[in-house]
Amino acid sequence: MSTTPESSAPKALIQARDLSKEYREGGRTVTALHSLDLDIGEKDYLAIMGPSGSGKTTVLNLLGALDTDYGGSLRFNDSEVKSMKRNELAGFRNQTVGFVYQSFHLLPHLSVLQNVALPAHFARNGSPDRKELTKRANHLLLRVGLDGMQQRKPLHLSGGERQRVAIARALFNQPRMILCDEPTGALDDATGDSILGLFEELNEQLGVTIVLVTHDQVVADRAHSILRLRDGRLDSAPEEES
Repeated sequence: MSTTPESSAPKALIQARDLSKEYREGGRTVTALHSLDLDIGEKDYLAIMGPSGSGKTTVLNLLGALDTDYGGSLRFNDSEVKSMKRNELAGFRNQTVGFVYQSFHLLPHLSVLQNVALPAHFARNGSPDRKELTKRANHLLLRVGLDGMQQRKPLHLSGGERQRVAIARALFNQPRMILCDEPTGALDDATGDSILGLFEELNEQLGVTIVLVTHDQVVADRAHSILRLRDGRLDSAPEEES
């Protein structure tokens, strides 16, 4: 990860130049993000830190194309995100990016297996094959250590188990990048440590790019590099972890 392009470096998966975000509040314009330059490469593992209101979640929403009303340029594989058509954006969010949140966002009336396979029902590639979906969901549950829990409902799981279900769901469509918003914030230290270990496995073994927002320095130190924000600006140069 870097903030400036280098001719010898491989092409970035995500490239932001002069990226900014404004919104209206009480009749005034508030700038949430000021002229951010950022490169995120394949297989990067980036932690974004900063106090409340620093722009962390704003960056995450922009990277995931949940918000396309921005200034400057934000390119994914050389395609400008805000120039994508509605169906292209839907495909990008469903096929290319996986999302993991602090509050899990599981559907309580669905089983663990059904929650994991949920992204398939939003895909635009024809009617899903139920046997193939079940096979893929079972494989992911095995990978995240939840084999045997397929028919349980989320309310009968621990916090760590729910987060593992959310991670399996984020991986279902084989995304190139996972965006995580405080994924260990609702977990105890031991459970959070196991979740971070799972992220590291996904990054190292599957080559998934991880971008993680956190307020916890211990969590951030597990990433390859740390981006610190304050008041919508870079607080310091990105730190490469050893």
